[in-house]
Amino acid sequence: MTHPWGALLALTGFVLMHRGAHASPDEFGQERSNRVGVMTFVVAERFGVEDRMFGLARDDEGASLERWQDELASRLEALDLVSVEGAKQLDSSLRAATDPWSFERANSLFESGLGFWKNLEAGRAMTDLDAARALFERGLGLLSSSERLADIEFHRGLALLDLGDEPSAREAFERMFIHAPSKRFERGYYGKDVERVLVDASHRLATIDFIRYRFPAEQLTALAKRMHLDAVAIGVAWPAPERSQDARGAELELAIFDVKSSEFAARRKINLSLPELAEEDLDRLLSSWVTCFIERPQNLARPRSLRRLFLDLAYTHGVWLTHRRTRNFLHGPGAQLSLTYGLKPGLEFWARTSQRSTLRDSNGDLLDVFATTHLAAGIGLDVGDKTWRFLLRAGVDGALSLADIAMTTDVDCKFFGSESPRCRSIFKASSPAFWLGLDFSLGLRFAPRRSWYGTLQVGMTGYVVSPQVTDELNFPLYGALGFGLPF
Repeated sequence: MTHPWGALLALTGFVLMHRGAHASPDEFGQERSNRVGVMTFVVAERFGVEDRMFGLARDDEGASLERWQDELASRLEALDLVSVEGAKQLDSSLRAATDPWSFERANSLFESGLGFWKNLEAGRAMTDLDAARALFERGLGLLSSSERLADIEFHRGLALLDLGDEPSAREAFERMFIHAPSKRFERGYYGKDVERVLVDASHRLATIDFIRYRFPAEQLTALAKRMHLDAVAIGVAWPAPERSQDARGAELELAIFDVKSSEFAARRKINLSLPELAEEDLDRLLSSWVTCFIERPQNLARPRSLRRLFLDLAYTHGVWLTHRRTRNFLHGPGAQLSLTYGLKPGLEFWARTSQRSTLRDSNGDLLDVFATTHLAAGIGLDVGDKTWRFLLRAGVDGALSLADIAMTTDVDCKFFGSESPRCRSIFKASSPAFWLGLDFSLGLRFAPRRSWYGTLQVGMTGYVVSPQVTDELNFPLYGALGFGLPF
């Protein structure tokens, strides 16, 4: 009697442990919102401008950045079938999803490497700085620790110059500018050789596609999968040049990364000097993205899979409506495990196994407890929305009892035993006993969240085989209350 219960619990535990967080849920086969994460906007710099690199930071840099960041999130949220995770929420979730021990260890290695460099031990400094960079770049470090990575790359470049490796130092400075493009330096503080390599690295970056270098596709894909996003919105602000003869004004470059294609589905540069025109450009960007995102040809992207598989675990309680040898109802508590597969909208296939123990009644007419294992399967109909689903099911149920069943209202049978000549009225069914019948049930599925739902079910079975048993014991009415997981 213990092994069926153990099997139910073991299977449920296995599913719970191996169920990912990650699949993007779409509420029981219904059309769901496409989740877009808005990353914190970046203030960039026009590479190759020496007087900006060695000047003071401007007070207006990033002044209106948060306003446009919120504006983008608001307009995305207003679109049909789009839900938004704002920059602050996404940044908080991203930091929570990364390993804090790795970041603490990386910071410790950076401080150690910095100490070695100050003590003119460039070789030992490189060892710790390389280790710190590897830890920060693990997982989502490139997206959540850009300022610290820029500091690491800068001091790697300084250490490499001390070791006489100028080409590698230039590459380190290039990566530094990618992580912190608006980084400033005090003229003359690090010496002319360092300034020359810094300027050279900045010049070499003047023609790159900054967004693709700063936000690699593999890193954005990892972010989207971990945060359950369908797209990621990015913004890079380019402040206006200080030289009056330069006609370019402050610009905001926006890009939306599509997870399915691993490409930037829409990009646009917006001139911030004319706010009204900038808002129109923002609308054009979102309009073109929505058209591409929703109407993408099927041969270019795999269709989003619907939630079609559901696993339920429930407490079940049965009552035998027919019990001719007892004077009171026979109750049977137990556990139930159900698997449902959506064949198409509104139609499903279901399979269920349950284990119920029929308890002795208050009069003791059932002489001993017996357990039944039920296996059932059939077809069902379901209607409703993403939160509430109503189920109507019909199928075949087979029940197996491996214990003898004995029932009587004869006091002599109870007192002297069933073998006594005084015992004249007793029903006995030797094990194994098997029932086969038709099962009908009504159910309700309530999903307050995308990742799980609650279930309620009421049903009845009519057994038509093995009349030597079912003439005396038949038509169990049962109910089940539990929870489930969609896949």
